[in-house]
Amino acid sequence: MASTQPVWSGDFVLPSGLPFQFNRQTIRQVARLSIGGTRLRVVISNEGGTAPLRIASARVARHADGSAIVEGSDRPLRFGGQAEVTVPAGARLVSDPVDIALPALGEVTVSLYLPQPSQPAGFTSTPARPPTCRTAI
Repeated sequence: MASTQPVWSGDFVLPSGLPFQFNRQTIRQVARLSIGGTRLRVVISNEGGTAPLRIASARVARHADGSAIVEGSDRPLRFGGQAEVTVPAGARLVSDPVDIALPALGEVTVSLYLPQPSQPAGFTSTPARPPTCRTAI
């Protein structure tokens, strides 16, 4: 099982391309599902964080290829009915259920817009799936 690795400092370039911080950027991550279904909840973790994580917008969609999503599958995420949330340091939030048809072993893309400087607490990597970081300004 992979464990979270620390991020050292702003001048250390990680092999994954993970930046020292995100600021007014959208980060997009891909996750593989084990089972399919028609509803989904997304867990946002700041369990390794030392500062609150502010999310101005969150979305989920079926993953296509690279950073692309399947057209027509993009859905907004809400947390307790709110689009904008702050995840306290050491905590995690679970989204409200989202209606989206997903196949078993399919992949979803989760996009988070971070409106203020947010430093990653670390990264997770496995030999079979090295970390990939996609950002948009």
